Amino acid sequence: MTGQQNRFEFRVPPRARRTDPETSRRAWIDNLPRAGTQRRRVWDALEARGPSICSDLCEATGIRWNSASSRISELIRAGLARDTGDRRMGPDGSYQRVIAAVTR
Repeated sequence: MTGQQNRFEFRVPPRARRTDPETSRRAWIDNLPRAGTQRRRVWDALEARGPSICSDLCEATGIRWNSASSRISELIRAGLARDTGDRRMGPDGSYQRVIAAVTR
């Protein structure tokens, strides 16, 4: 694995709340093996497309919205992406934050 690939394979602290049902906790655990690959796909789409909203990234990667949104948050916390402060209207009419890849 190259250094570039390793950037996306990091442990994310559990995000389940104590009040979440057991099914939510189990889903989080079951998704851990895919999370690094999904982070990489989302970041690659951000780098290729430029600043994007979550709906655009879902379309580009084929990742469901709730998974893509989680991967975006993880990328932001890891310093690999940033919220530009802009908002764009998504296909459902709601405003979504515009995210940009951070290149080092």
